[in-house]
Amino acid sequence: MSNASELLKQLHSMGVHLRLEGDSLRLNAPKGALTVELQSALRASKAEIMALLADMQKSAASSSVAPIARVERQELMPLSYAQQRIWFLEQMDPGNATYNLLATLRLQGSLDEDALERSLWKIVQRHEALRTRFTQLDGTPYSAIGDGHGWKLEKLTLDRRDGETLQRAVFRFSVERALNPFNLEAGELFRVFLLEVDEGEHVLALSIHHIISDGWSMGVLIRELAENYRACLLNETSSLPELQVQYIDYAEWQRAWLESGVLEQQMQYWRKQLEDAPVVVLFPPDHPRSSQGEGLGKRRKLVLSASLTAQLEAFSRGHDATLFMTLLAAFMLLLSRYSGQKDVVVGSPSANRNRAELSDLIGFFVNNLVLRVEVEDGISFLALLKRVREVTLGAFEHQDAPFDQLVRELQRDRRPEYSPLFQTMFTLQNFPLEELKLPGLTVSPLEIEGSVARFDLTVEIYPYRKELLVYFDYRPDLYDETTIAALQRSFEHVLRYVIDTPHEPAESVPLMSDQDKEELLRSCSGEILEMQSKTLLLEALDRLLCVLACIVLLTLNLTFVRTNWRKDSRSQELAEARWCQCALLAQLTCWWRCLQSSRRALLMCRLTPSIPDSASLASSRM
Repeated sequence: MSNASELLKQLHSMGVHLRLEGDSLRLNAPKGALTVELQSALRASKAEIMALLADMQKSAASSSVAPIARVERQELMPLSYAQQRIWFLEQMDPGNATYNLLATLRLQGSLDEDALERSLWKIVQRHEALRTRFTQLDGTPYSAIGDGHGWKLEKLTLDRRDGETLQRAVFRFSVERALNPFNLEAGELFRVFLLEVDEGEHVLALSIHHIISDGWSMGVLIRELAENYRACLLNETSSLPELQVQYIDYAEWQRAWLESGVLEQQMQYWRKQLEDAPVVVLFPPDHPRSSQGEGLGKRRKLVLSASLTAQLEAFSRGHDATLFMTLLAAFMLLLSRYSGQKDVVVGSPSANRNRAELSDLIGFFVNNLVLRVEVEDGISFLALLKRVREVTLGAFEHQDAPFDQLVRELQRDRRPEYSPLFQTMFTLQNFPLEELKLPGLTVSPLEIEGSVARFDLTVEIYPYRKELLVYFDYRPDLYDETTIAALQRSFEHVLRYVIDTPHEPAESVPLMSDQDKEELLRSCSGEILEMQSKTLLLEALDRLLCVLACIVLLTLNLTFVRTNWRKDSRSQELAEARWCQCALLAQLTCWWRCLQSSRRALLMCRLTPSIPDSASLASSRM
């Protein structure tokens, strides 16, 4: 495979899209995605990339599937594959907030509330997806596009209790209002709340159902809101270009394109890739799993420093990998060690916007990819990284196969209490978290204390300035916060260790830093003293029981002696019976002592893991 083809796959996996315009090469990339090294690689391979794109265009032109075009609007329109899956899940579990997407923004400065509402209304009018409701006819789901005239911005005062942080107050409001379940048939699947915090400070909470949006769409929405608000304040026309197509056009095109044979071709790859894949791969939970998981989760943040981030980026470049691949390889190593499984499966979302006309649309395009990697004993981190790179590129090359098709065909022995195909999601967002500067107003993301738990554990990483913010969203009914904190420390330690010693076998990579080992020893010291005192008490009781057994045996022996002296020859049978009793009691005494010894041994086995030495800690999986 040519270097240009490999580079195109790598850029595509990062959300960077290239296209030809005459004799020029144009690209659409998330901010911060194109590093200096990638720009240099693009310049070096420009001619080869343009020739490859030209061949791809010729191939597309000769295909029987037409490009995305506007279709005639009807009262009821078909759903996309992704929407169909969400709709069926909603029918199985109505009234669940699992598929509510939430974004919270902090607005500081002089806010024009009327301009804000007009800006949001323009977005509702611009994107048909935000005006869509869902219904069914003869058991088949359809979408219906409305005019959106019932939409409005809700303006409220934030109820903030004494001593309550802003983040906690907003999360409580989100649970009470913003995360209320949507009614797909009634529509109004896009809610916006303006919360007044104080003079010159507001919070904007945007809640939208996943069936009409995704993470990329939330970024589109915020960018358009900023542009519309600026234009409204300055009495200017918005600079947003007219949309060529809408989401419903994509849904029609996707079905025609996949049914032309593309779906079967891609499914052949996934059948082979996921053959005999494990049904469950997860970090061992702290609590028993219920048949139905809770919708609300918790979130914990880990910050990877600027220096470590720079080292990870340099390491990735030096080994022909992306930052995402390096982070994922370390995470898969961690998951393998904790779960004890060599066959590791993790999910990762694909933006699935491989055509330029889809970049500025709001809609449900994202597709879940299943990444499966073998982490056998003896494999070095470099070899694991190479394997992760191959699997990731292969998955993105076949990313158009809808996830629901994979679930329907490949997971025949699905267990309903687990999410299908994978239970852990891992993603690196290509767009950095940053502040927006508007006339008289500063807009910044507001981190709240909770999240919506769609999987057992979701790891979401955002670039922020020169650092990486690593969020662990988890189900609190399964995991304690202390467990998640330990996982985060292990993840950071593994990252630091493998970039320094990439040739180390995976099973030899320590999961704990020296500081964590010392803290573990200190935390166990009280328990050790308590267990030692219990051990001494058991030994004392054991000795007392042995003394009592000896007294009983001695008494029987004396009885036997007296019998021999006092009885005549006819007492021989009685004497033999006494000897049998003594022998039986002696045997029982031995059994009792063995039982007590076994009990002490069992106690010591339970005690030993609590008092590890440095060598055992270094080689253990915690």
